[in-house]
Amino acid sequence: MSQTSLPENQPTLDFASPDWGVQKHGFELSTWKGEKWSGQPVFIDVETTEGDERKVVGACVYDPMLDAQRIFWLPGEATQELSALLPTTGVIGHNVKFDIKAICGESFPWGIPRVVDDTMILAYSLSPVLPSFGLKDLAKTFCGLAWPSYRDIVGKGKKKVTLDKQPEDLVKNYCAMDVFASFKLREALLGKISKEHKQIYDAVELPTYNALIHLESRGITVDIPFLEKLRDDWTREAKKLQAKMALKFGEEFNPASPKQVIEQFNRSFGFGLESSAKSALIPWEGHEMVDTLLRFRAVSKLKATYAEALLERAPIIRCTFNQVVNDEHGSATSDGIDTTRLSSSNPNLQNIPARTKEGKLIRQAFVPRAGMKLLVADYSQIEYRLLAHFSEDAVLLKAYADGVDIHKQTASIIFNVPLEEVTDQQRDLAKTINFASIYGAGAKKIAGLTRKSPEECQKFLNVYFDKLPGVRRFVQMTKVKAHLDKFTRTMFGRKIDLPDISSSDKFAMYSAERKAVNYKIQGSAAEIMKIALVRLVDENFQVLLTVHDEFLIEVKPDEAEEMKKTVEKVMCSGFDLKVPLEAKVGLGESWAEAKV
Repeated sequence: MSQTSLPENQPTLDFASPDWGVQKHGFELSTWKGEKWSGQPVFIDVETTEGDERKVVGACVYDPMLDAQRIFWLPGEATQELSALLPTTGVIGHNVKFDIKAICGESFPWGIPRVVDDTMILAYSLSPVLPSFGLKDLAKTFCGLAWPSYRDIVGKGKKKVTLDKQPEDLVKNYCAMDVFASFKLREALLGKISKEHKQIYDAVELPTYNALIHLESRGITVDIPFLEKLRDDWTREAKKLQAKMALKFGEEFNPASPKQVIEQFNRSFGFGLESSAKSALIPWEGHEMVDTLLRFRAVSKLKATYAEALLERAPIIRCTFNQVVNDEHGSATSDGIDTTRLSSSNPNLQNIPARTKEGKLIRQAFVPRAGMKLLVADYSQIEYRLLAHFSEDAVLLKAYADGVDIHKQTASIIFNVPLEEVTDQQRDLAKTINFASIYGAGAKKIAGLTRKSPEECQKFLNVYFDKLPGVRRFVQMTKVKAHLDKFTRTMFGRKIDLPDISSSDKFAMYSAERKAVNYKIQGSAAEIMKIALVRLVDENFQVLLTVHDEFLIEVKPDEAEEMKKTVEKVMCSGFDLKVPLEAKVGLGESWAEAKV
């Protein structure tokens, strides 16, 4: 069986039958009555209501050293016993970070429990491109287990009955099966995972998972008056923009209606639009009404996604950080997840505009606690440095060794001009082509990003690869090796399967070729970020956020300058690269001010 496919002919289950609980597997299920725990790591699963204000319905605990054949059920308020227990024992489960937070709360008054093993992260370390990382899918795949899903239990739509209103026997049996499945799945995965991937799990993924609990418990402060001003400013601007469109198209015009936008813009301007999407409107940028509509959309999104959403969670914003897509609690996101990069949700801070005035305003709202400063440490060109490392291209190696701006150096090569004569526009184009070499973008894609013709961009690409033969060789050899191996590897040895590399569908095959290069570089960058995060948390730095290639850390003002040097050393030393890593470190009274 391939690691990336689910087997056929797995057992089916009659969910109407009561014969699906842990008793079927030789285990007992008992209500906890104050038994003394063994003090060894325990398996747990917690059931909650839905929504932002989740209420704990109950929890199941399996303490193998107390009783190897018994799972305990703790209803409702009895679960408070666990908030003091878990920090003293160690915890095992499936996406157990969710369960820990449900039991212990956001601030962990009894201390932060240590995750000994997590079967979601263990499966992810086995292969980050499995079709699903949900407990029931994995337990069915690797253990042949089947039991009702959450939706089977609660139903949907008007007929939904949440767990807190379900019969207790049903809920505790469902919860116990989750614990039992985590126990059996752990056994199965530990027997299947390779030595190399187990080392990555032990050294990178599991420590990262534990470090992220510290970040989520800490959170970051936002400036409420500043966010209220942003919200009000963007509300006023949106109203003005909407009024301007109403003057042109009538008071009934709804700029949020795709149908109305298409009809009005075609009727008034003869555009011939078939879609109201931004990509369809881009050819008419510069037209007054198109610019008005696009700005209205942008402002409305900024107000709702950032100003209002952050105010709802103020004053402390606690993101959920994710290593894995599609966990059963619905908090994970897929942003870069195949390449093992971290993502965040509730809110997703990865999507804050990078180099716009609005992006800077949003970052200005994130501030340190009273009497502290924010330190922002950002890896400089980590992916392109990894390209230089893997390709061993002489031009790139020399540029990094000499401390030359790599994008300016590339522009100098492509346009055949001295380094000091490179324009900002030439550098921007070179930067796009540099990253195209990593992501596999072709001339057409680059043309869409740069407003150059595809023919011009193809010429630039040809010159680029001619002048940087090491990069060309690396890209070609990575693709050839991927066809032979059916996978690619990061610098730390993680194997990432490429199931479509032998596809008869040429588009799927070309996509897999691009992924072979992309995964190798982005996956390695993600591992460096994770290792750096673990180091920082282990050295007791107050890390608040990790976003893309940067860390936000809270420091005392009188220690700030010394901390800058230490953070840079922690982030950049100890990695065996052919080019030096570099981190830009800044200090300030807000994220925006500290960002270098």
